[in-house]
Amino acid sequence: MKPHVAFLPSSGMGHILPLFQLAKHLVLHHGFHVSFLVITTEASAAQNHFFQSAAAVSPDLSVISLPPADVSGIITGDMRVVTQISIIARESIKPLKPILIDLKPISLIIDIFTTDAIDVCRELSIPVYSFFTASTLLLTFSLYLPTLDREVEGDRLKYAARIFLNAWEDLDIDRIKALKENNFFQNIPTPPVYSIGPLIKDEENLTENDSEILAWLDAQPCESVIYVCLGSGGTLSSKQLTELALGLEMSRQRFILVARRPTDTSASAAYFNVGGDENEPSKYLPDGFVERVRGVGLVVPSWMPQLAVLSHPSTAVFLSHCGWNSTLESLVRGVPIIAWPLYAEQRMNASMLVEEAGVAVKVATDGGDGVIGREEIEKVVTAVMEGEQGEGIKRRAKELKESARKALENGCCLNDPFAKLLGRTRARPQSETTSFHSRRAFLAKAPVLPFILRYPYSRFSPAWDSISGVRHAILLLCQFVNYIEVTQLPVYYPSEQEKENPKLYAGNGDLILSNIGLAEKRVLPCRSQWFILSKIVGVRDLYIHREQLWWDSQNLHNYDINWPWKLRFEDDGWT
Repeated sequence: MKPHVAFLPSSGMGHILPLFQLAKHLVLHHGFHVSFLVITTEASAAQNHFFQSAAAVSPDLSVISLPPADVSGIITGDMRVVTQISIIARESIKPLKPILIDLKPISLIIDIFTTDAIDVCRELSIPVYSFFTASTLLLTFSLYLPTLDREVEGDRLKYAARIFLNAWEDLDIDRIKALKENNFFQNIPTPPVYSIGPLIKDEENLTENDSEILAWLDAQPCESVIYVCLGSGGTLSSKQLTELALGLEMSRQRFILVARRPTDTSASAAYFNVGGDENEPSKYLPDGFVERVRGVGLVVPSWMPQLAVLSHPSTAVFLSHCGWNSTLESLVRGVPIIAWPLYAEQRMNASMLVEEAGVAVKVATDGGDGVIGREEIEKVVTAVMEGEQGEGIKRRAKELKESARKALENGCCLNDPFAKLLGRTRARPQSETTSFHSRRAFLAKAPVLPFILRYPYSRFSPAWDSISGVRHAILLLCQFVNYIEVTQLPVYYPSEQEKENPKLYAGNGDLILSNIGLAEKRVLPCRSQWFILSKIVGVRDLYIHREQLWWDSQNLHNYDINWPWKLRFEDDGWT
């Protein structure tokens, strides 16, 4: 039976796409079955088209729509898009518990806005993994924020079993290293962080209009075109769109401009309606603009085959809003960036790309109204296309392209160890420790909640074989560092056949566990953990580790496991 993992992204293509790409990897490369849960909103045209094509990926990838949530009385027009996303996610997750009970996944993968699901999963003893679809910079800030504001909400992230980053070390090596080694992050409840990127779309279904765009690119010289797109949900004001169009025209450079209907209310006005703007751009661009630039510039009204455009040899530069998905797509293809951030963490990303990665230049506003003037646009575009500054960021972009290629070849997301983190190795349903003479009994019909204990001692290990209790106690008292490292493994649910055949249940656990080396770790079932930990580290450490282990006595009592009172010592060991 294939291991079953559920995904729960928040609304918006920027969150759906990377999680869906990860789901595809697990299905196509690791033999998983995936249930992809979709929050139901007034879906955009692009989202509808995407899920229609997603159905053909594999029969092991199921797209399931959550019941629609009525948020009409909660969301107001003046709310920021981040607030709207959070509210929609919170309300949509309310019926999640019965859905997960029915699906029985071994783990759930969420994003930054669906952390309310962690509370549900803790009740069901389902491990949760957070796929952080934004930059490493935002993750470090998010983890540090509670130290600045003790009242800040959103501390559920610490209950995730793992945090996966859509990045690779060469892109942001200092922060990734800090998350793993810095004393600050070691001293706060931070789950283990793994960089598994870059995860981006590997293919696109091209339409007839897309083919016309690529045909236009085919007719342009190599590295001569500026691709201008401000994200799936980004919009400009009427004044700013006019300045952008005229600045491109003044630069006399070839360009593709994705021109959406302007709005004077919010830069994120199109977030929930991606691909739904079918209006004629000539109606809101400067008079005569489309005709004047014909042959040199191509104006597209809405959705673009972005991967195909960035991969085309005629594309030289990407004028981007610096959303993380677009940033990764550009860097993986070696295309430098002109940074034009609009909202959310995009300004943070832009600063990192300009000041640290050295792969972008940023446009500057002219005055207090926040509008970037046509002269500034012309200056930056010309400098990037013809000046030394442009040569520098192009060279750096090619370096990152090569490092991204190596990361994809050797990346965790494509290798079996990553799949093991999500539950392929699901632990046998009895104790694997060799020092406590276990009778290897277990409840055959109950799910198993295993975990790994690692003893990072240089002098002795409490898991040594053939050691008496007295000698064990003496060595433990002489050890100056007495702590353990605890790693929870995914819950293993027995099949109906395994429930009727306990030996089959145990045997399947043995087969799955065979890839775990027991020299460095010992795998214990949930009914043994209380006894083992209490004998090794005492009551204080039980209290410290109770949240990390997700102990839930009420849930365990449902299986009639009234431990530790059922533990008793017999001649041949503990029962």
